[in-house]
Amino acid sequence: MAKLIPIILLILFAMSCIGCTEKIQTDVDNSEGNQTLAPTSVQPVIKEHTLDDDIKVTVLKTTFLNKLKTADPGCFFVIATIEMNNTGNTTYNINPNMWALEWDGMMYSPDIPATYADGINHPQTIADNELLVSPGGHKIFQIVYQLQSALSTEPNPEYSIVYLGE
Repeated sequence: MAKLIPIILLILFAMSCIGCTEKIQTDVDNSEGNQTLAPTSVQPVIKEHTLDDDIKVTVLKTTFLNKLKTADPGCFFVIATIEMNNTGNTTYNINPNMWALEWDGMMYSPDIPATYADGINHPQTIADNELLVSPGGHKIFQIVYQLQSALSTEPNPEYSIVYLGE
């Protein structure tokens, strides 16, 4: 891995140099010293729609969910509240198994028993179609993850929610 870093940096440097060069077109008559820039067409930047455009995530760390569910010794819960406004053309499945938590560079699967504990706004599973958020749809739901305390950086860990579907 350490050998790849200089190679990657060299490639990025070369690409940035190529991208910064401009072609200058000089008039045939150099006596006046006129130089003009060659016209280039500018392509509009089209930003692809991503999951980050559709979700807002807040997290809460705790060791206690309710009387019946507490975190294992040396662990804590992360309750991820996900507000989804599906503005794209993809249908999302809010089944907890379709969502992972990346916390300080490590990926975690949901704690399913904790996700369905009393007091958690878990995805309703009455019918499969209720687990889908179609384009234009809106849902707010919570998923619980259990993490080992020793693996968490304090006080401001980096985290993100990862959708495992298509």
